[in-house]
Amino acid sequence: MLDIGIVNLPVKMPWLKGAIERVFQTIGVQVFSHEEGTTLSRTLDLYDPVARARLSLEEVRQRILKWIVDDYHHHVHDTLRCTPYERWRELTELYPVRPVPDFDHIVRLTGETFFRRISNIGIQYEGLLYADRGKLEPLLARRGGLEKDWEIRYDPYDLGEIWLLDDDRGEWLMIPCVDQSVSRGISKYQHKIHRALARRSLPKDAPVTIADLEASRALAEQTADELQTTKSKVRSAVRAARYEADGSYFTPLEGQPPMPVREPQAPAVDKAPPKQDVAPTPPPAIDLDADIAALVAQWSEPKR
Repeated sequence: MLDIGIVNLPVKMPWLKGAIERVFQTIGVQVFSHEEGTTLSRTLDLYDPVARARLSLEEVRQRILKWIVDDYHHHVHDTLRCTPYERWRELTELYPVRPVPDFDHIVRLTGETFFRRISNIGIQYEGLLYADRGKLEPLLARRGGLEKDWEIRYDPYDLGEIWLLDDDRGEWLMIPCVDQSVSRGISKYQHKIHRALARRSLPKDAPVTIADLEASRALAEQTADELQTTKSKVRSAVRAARYEADGSYFTPLEGQPPMPVREPQAPAVDKAPPKQDVAPTPPPAIDLDADIAALVAQWSEPKR
């Protein structure tokens, strides 16, 4: 709908995305090269950037945002021969940009999609219940029955609500989660951790209650904060940062198959090896479930 396509480029081929690489280089030099813990240094025997790191992920984001708004947009660009801000104003006067009506509109366009039936009590997803009798009952009465699979979208970084498509009228209905204390502002990744933590403290096959999720959330937030503020192992700190940063790894490429990698051909015995144009093998996919299991096992251990 937005005419955007994501292409999964092979690794170790920076020339395929030169503009992005140049932006990364500029940010590294202008924003972080003078910071303690910068990774630009190659003298690891004298300087360990991991041990000297001082910025949290949120502070990194703030530095980059401030640099973009206050610096980059107001310095003359070599190619544009003016500042990006001036060029933006010039072009938007010729071709006005229609703003997005509201943030929820973005969620309806780009949110993750799943299909569910509407039960007598609402819609269930990831152990959470979403219900609004004033919207769902008239919808079922008009469309009839409980056997239809409805298209639903949600923000994977905030499970506080979902959006259901009324395909008869072409409208999106916002359905809130019944239990906001364990959903509002909670990402899908964090919610999986909360449920896994809760299950470890319950008897086998016992249902996870809202009180269990609230206790698990408090434990996870406290543990992540302690690991971020104390000198802990790098892997433990990374897991804590991932929890606080919604578990994101890379731009999602949902529904897109991985880049094919051609196998190199064996060279002929009496000839020189042919020149191979083979993309490097991509790194192995990260198993989120295994990562969550390792994190939960570590965080649920009794403190000494």
